[in-house]
Amino acid sequence: GSTHVNAVSMKASFRSVDGAMVTETGALNISGDFNHQENAMLHLQVGGVDVSNPQLFQHDQVLVDGIVNLAGDLTVEFLPEFAPVNGTMVTLLQADAIFGDFSSINVAGLPAGFEAIVATTPDEVLLVINGQDFLLGDVNRDGLVNLLDVQPFVEILSTGMFQEEADINGDGVVNLLDIGPFIDLISG
Repeated sequence: GSTHVNAVSMKASFRSVDGAMVTETGALNISGDFNHQENAMLHLQVGGVDVSNPQLFQHDQVLVDGIVNLAGDLTVEFLPEFAPVNGTMVTLLQADAIFGDFSSINVAGLPAGFEAIVATTPDEVLLVINGQDFLLGDVNRDGLVNLLDVQPFVEILSTGMFQEEADINGDGVVNLLDIGPFIDLISG
């Protein structure tokens, strides 16, 4: 026989326990077809890209040994430990064949300066991270935009040097036109 799953709502935050290690991400294996209906919601979490150890998955995956019919909503939630890199690809769903598209796609928790694009191929749903390889405004390069970036910003501004993180308005020059947007980043 075969299994047919008609999804109404599914949050794929599976808990795997390996001794003292607990992970909130994991894989859902479906033997048979998966119909993600129009009123359904699929919620997947991404904390990294490594899925080599089934006990310590860094992101959720739905693995279907059958056909997938997509409709409904997809929500991708990036966990705080996720450190995006431009061009990163994450496989969210694999199947023998995929038909249709999600009705809506919601992305939460992705750091500023990056965007996530969901692409559907004949047998996979992929998440592609696009964006800068740096954090705009993080002039001291500590991974945060805060008051500790003010002094390095002023030094770059006063010396006429160029640093991508300090070119807040994106015109290829660090100058007086970057001050207002930099203050907005720091304060906001």
